[in-house]
Amino acid sequence: MLGGRYGIALATLLTPGCPGARDDASSDVERGADASPVAPSVPPPLAPTPTPWRPIAGLPASCTARVAVDARAVPSLTRRPCNTGRVGCERHELEAGARWLRLGLYEPIFADVRGVHVSYLRAAPLDDPDHGSLSIVQRLDGDARVELAFASPRDGCAVVAHASPQGIALRAIVTAPADSPHHLAWSSWEAPTALTFLAAHPGDDAPLSQHAARSDGVIAVEAMSLDGNIRAAVFRPSDGRFAPLGPELAGLQRPLPSGDGILGLDDERAALVHVAADGTARTRVQRHEGARIVAFALDRTAADTVTWLEQADPADLAASLWTQRADEAMPRRLSASATPGPVVANAGWIATVASPDLVQIVRAANGETRDVAREPDAAWVYPLWVDDAAVWIATSTVLPGEPGFPVVSGLVRVEHGGEGAAWLR
Repeated sequence: MLGGRYGIALATLLTPGCPGARDDASSDVERGADASPVAPSVPPPLAPTPTPWRPIAGLPASCTARVAVDARAVPSLTRRPCNTGRVGCERHELEAGARWLRLGLYEPIFADVRGVHVSYLRAAPLDDPDHGSLSIVQRLDGDARVELAFASPRDGCAVVAHASPQGIALRAIVTAPADSPHHLAWSSWEAPTALTFLAAHPGDDAPLSQHAARSDGVIAVEAMSLDGNIRAAVFRPSDGRFAPLGPELAGLQRPLPSGDGILGLDDERAALVHVAADGTARTRVQRHEGARIVAFALDRTAADTVTWLEQADPADLAASLWTQRADEAMPRRLSASATPGPVVANAGWIATVASPDLVQIVRAANGETRDVAREPDAAWVYPLWVDDAAVWIATSTVLPGEPGFPVVSGLVRVEHGGEGAAWLR
């Protein structure tokens, strides 16, 4: 529900004036000859920060998007203690003057030995609406600094980056030249701005993308048609091609990188389906009789153990929470009263937002549940990340009952491991 609304908003940002794609999605990939030179310092099309910016090598010279030469100079989300002063609670929000924040569509947060990182979009902190947006990858803990930043104008060329432990996936939609509107790029953490770009079209029926995330071997792409139809695609950086997917997978959505391919939700078959890099598909999870799968997540620390929510009746406000390791023959039901919304899983913990007032955290091993109450001036919207110590939640300072609720304005980190903590119910 929230994911769909966010997807429409993000698509609106990227799609104005974008032409259709070519016919053969599996082979229509070419290296752009008209690549932008890398100059040491070029004024950006917008001026969000004083740091030098340069063209993004690999995109057509007509693309006026830029990459920050020194991303550390780009303003990060501000970090401060929660207003209630409760121990183990901190807020991360935009500085005054920034217009909006959009967190990544799927798995916007990950952790590695360097810390916890988030991918997000934000408006440049200027009043001029032509100044466009910034795509940022930021570390949330430690020195909490911006690691990568890409500036896009309001029209003509938009870039969005998504970070994972394996590196960066970047997608760009360029309205001129008209014969190559869609580009994919990837890089490693050793050289995150040394992007390998290909003009890559997910398909004539879905030429654009609203999400891309990389693993070691593939890039998971959620492609979108100009009339709003959405489907998953599997891109192989090794040969610059999309995996051939049969018509039976036309309804596959919400792809996450998993193993040698992706895991996606197939609404037609009411199942979670794994698609390998060669296009081979197998059902990983089949929903129970009379129910539908409404959300799922992967625990990367537990061999991509899958967690999902099943809803028996669309009018029902409760769902069953299930989990299953790859080596298990049968799933385990952890709860019969979860809220049918987004879910995240990590380090043996699962988090869902039960209501704007309450986050539920479940231990996958035994079903133990902990409830985390919100801050009085920041409602919970959807979960972002969880580990042994804390949970991260997207928040809205527009509260329930107020016009426009919810509007994501930042995120809150709350520790959930402390005994007797006041916010644990």
